[in-house]
Amino acid sequence: MQCAVKLGYLRRFPLLQCDAGVGLKAAVLYSQLHADDACLKIATTSNSEEILYVQLRIDPDSEETAVVQKVTHFVVDEDHQCFSGTEMRLSIPCPEEITEVEDAADVLALYFQTLRYTAPPFLAVQFKFGVGGISTSVECQHQEEPIDRFVADLGTSADDILYVYQEKKLYSIGCMALLMGNLEVGHASDIEICLLRYANHVPLISGESVFLCGITKGVSSNKLWKKYGLRCLRTSSHLVNQLVASPLRASTSLKEEDQDEPIRLVIAVDICVTDSGTKGGLKYGSMRKSTLDSCYVDGVQACCQLVLQQLAEAGRLCTPTQFQDQDLVTNFAPLLANAVAAIANRAQATSRKSTMEIQSPDDQRTFDEKAILLKLQEVLLLHQQNA
Repeated sequence: MQCAVKLGYLRRFPLLQCDAGVGLKAAVLYSQLHADDACLKIATTSNSEEILYVQLRIDPDSEETAVVQKVTHFVVDEDHQCFSGTEMRLSIPCPEEITEVEDAADVLALYFQTLRYTAPPFLAVQFKFGVGGISTSVECQHQEEPIDRFVADLGTSADDILYVYQEKKLYSIGCMALLMGNLEVGHASDIEICLLRYANHVPLISGESVFLCGITKGVSSNKLWKKYGLRCLRTSSHLVNQLVASPLRASTSLKEEDQDEPIRLVIAVDICVTDSGTKGGLKYGSMRKSTLDSCYVDGVQACCQLVLQQLAEAGRLCTPTQFQDQDLVTNFAPLLANAVAAIANRAQATSRKSTMEIQSPDDQRTFDEKAILLKLQEVLLLHQQNA
């Protein structure tokens, strides 16, 4: 199986000091285990006048990060000097099960899709996947701001995005969030949470280990959601909508089938090493670098708390007390108004019957349930404001 990534911006590739990361090194080693001639093939150009083609292998017995197996230079004529970028190719065994191929395509497509949200405008990315009848592609054009790509994909405005940034001693945490859907105030509903995780602006691969990541643990902390009458649970998906915030108690007025669309909270969390922490780097949860260490849980939780606070201030989230007050006004006030009107009308009819009073139609009146309801709701709302 082969996949090619074309990058539209290049910095000179340090061949003998390549810090490719554990993920790429592991992929190359995996490839070498299954094919004797396997290697990482790189074609790159920095000045559009020549192309450098390099084949790299990893020698476990060598002290070098990567061993150059072959180097070739090609001169580019004037008609083809518009290209500037890097292409990498690596052959790995194709899975036997078609479901495994589909899973690989989904994971890679999501990786490059989310990479578009941090890639600078001068960088273009083109990803194409075609194996065993399964094909997908992602393209990131030049001159597009990351935030513009994000809001365009979500069909919203940049003004609707919530931002939180906190800087620690050795790292910083940036959080970007958007609550989508019509979440009615006072109505408890499930909130699907789509979590996008980044480390130094680079997406983390979304696998089954996503729930072990320090970012995921910080976002899903029960302490964070309990304040709003919710509890955060994991779902069966590890790609999108990995979490769901469910009400601690069921709503008395809104059923799931009554919702026009699901409520979804998209949260992107990017943890970056600061200048003072550059030497140590970020702490990963495993050698695969698909998760971050649990030491970042508290920082992520603090950022998400500020996001939820902004939603609450905008009237998009309610505390349990606010839910109860809204329930009282919306659901119980009509019942009380109905009972009061019925009792008053019956008492009036009984009074007339006992006194054998005969009144003209102009003197007869009934108690209006709607008027009683409006007055009752007005009193309750006034009480809530003064509480």
